[in-house]
Parts: sequence; C-alpha cells; structure tokens
Amino acid sequence: LLRTRWGIPTVKINGVDKNPMRWPDGSFSIQGAAAELGVTPQTIFDYLARGMLAGRQLTKGQPWQIELSDEQIRQLRNRVRRTKRSTVRIPTKSPRRTDMKSPVDSETMSPTFPI
Repeated sequence: LLRTRWGIPTVKINGVDKNPMRWPDGSFSIQGAAAELGVTPQTIFDYLARGMLAGRQLTKGQPWQIELSDEQIRQLRNRVRRTKRSTVRIPTKSPRRTDMKSPVDSETMSPTFPI
C-alpha cells in the first residue's frame, strides 16, 4: 500500500526486471514454483505458510527463494492432481412431476392417507 501510494518501486534482486522463474542458485521464485507445480502463486504462499514448502527471504518484502527437489515436485504435483477442483456445474431445474398424487386433498386440506 505505501509503495503504491508514494510511488516507491519494489526492490528487485536482479535489478528492474521481473523475478526469474529460477534463481541462479537453482531455487524457484513464487511464480516459478507455481508454474512448476501447476498451481496459482497464492497456493504457493499457502504452502509456505503451512510448512509444506521451504523458502527464504533475505528480509521481509524481498522475493522468495523456494527450494524444491524433484521428489517434492512429484509429490506436490500428485497432490494437486488429486485435489484439483472440477468445473462448477449448476444443477438444472428438474421438471415438475405431474403424475404424482398429492398426500393432501386440495378441497378439504386433510391428508389423503389413513392416520
């Protein structure tokens, strides 16, 4: 918020360019990890908060550097495949059945079945 309000540019480790998908040391950026796992950047932040991923920042506000082994990538991709939400389907309104008799007599408003 303050950066936007006062027009302060964000700090980039590599100058003014976008952060790379992978850093020179082999670690991933948030965007790189998200692309590698097939999830959104917000999911990567959630994984970091839950301790499912290990990452580091030089200081608060600096870009993340996330360590991902081939085994972790495989496990997390499988997890994503298992938990991937399907497309939302809105149920269609079913047609009203007219062949069923009402359990209430419409004239007397009393039940038509024996009590």
